[in-house]
Amino acid sequence: MMTNSTPVSDQATPTPGSADELATAALPGGDDPTPAIDAPETQLRITAVISLLVALFGAGLFAVRAVEQTREAGAEAVARTTLLAAEERAALEAENTDLEGQLADATARIAQLEQAQAETEARAAELEQAKTSAQARAARLEQAQAAAQYLNKDLELKAQQAALAAENAKLTEQIARAKARLATANTGLDAGSAARGQSESGPSQATVLGERWPAYAALGARFTDDGMLVTLGEQALRFETGSATLANQEPSALREVNQFLATHPEVRVELRGHTDNTGPAEANRALSEQRAEAVKEVLVSLGTSAERIRIEGRGEQEPIADNRTAAGRRANRRVEILLIADRSDLDG
Repeated sequence: MMTNSTPVSDQATPTPGSADELATAALPGGDDPTPAIDAPETQLRITAVISLLVALFGAGLFAVRAVEQTREAGAEAVARTTLLAAEERAALEAENTDLEGQLADATARIAQLEQAQAETEARAAELEQAKTSAQARAARLEQAQAAAQYLNKDLELKAQQAALAAENAKLTEQIARAKARLATANTGLDAGSAARGQSESGPSQATVLGERWPAYAALGARFTDDGMLVTLGEQALRFETGSATLANQEPSALREVNQFLATHPEVRVELRGHTDNTGPAEANRALSEQRAEAVKEVLVSLGTSAERIRIEGRGEQEPIADNRTAAGRRANRRVEILLIADRSDLDG
């Protein structure tokens, strides 16, 4: 790299006031025409320069010291600021933690309140449903009470009707017995002429029974080709509905039959059970046989020998009234007692 330079003379030109100039001026007989400077002035200048340098040095030291103090103050301020910032940050973090705790508590409280509200609403719904159910039950109760009142009236009416029907059945049975007694009496009156028309083999069973008509008439018996027939209906026996159990274990009609059999040991008994057509035919036949058996048990308990009694269940096969009416069905529910004279008695 080339450097531009200015030609310089072999001897530099002295600068005014320089040391060379002062030296030259101090030398007597010198060649330089410049007048010499006095030593006191030079000393003064040197002193001034030195003072200036000292001042400058002191100022520099002061400046350095000031810079150092400023730097120390800045560092201290930075430290204080950092400390304050750290403390403020810690305070803010603590406050933030506290606020977060408060927020968590508030959130939990809100959740509790929401749950309580949901439970309250659910309870209110349950109460409303219970109220609706109670109102519905009250309405049904009112309906049931109204229906019960209606049923009570209906039951009272039916009870009255049943009482009237029972009274009517009783009267009907009494009329039937009266007619049977009348028929038996007429048969007894004709027994003599009937006997005369029979063969030489002897009197028939019907003739022998007819001759004893007063005793049979007392039972309400009816003369048939098989013997004297006593019919005991519901009013006399009073079986429980659909059952072979007697409401009265010793009906008066059976006591009368037992007394008759006790005074006429030659007479045998055939019990025939009958029902209406309600229900299956086979069930009715079985029920009719069970009722005939129940009548037999009463007669045996009263003293009649079981060997003299035969039972038969005929079910619904031999109605004596219309099963389409209640009165007809009631008449068909019966037990017939056929009184048969022993053949040895007839032959004797």
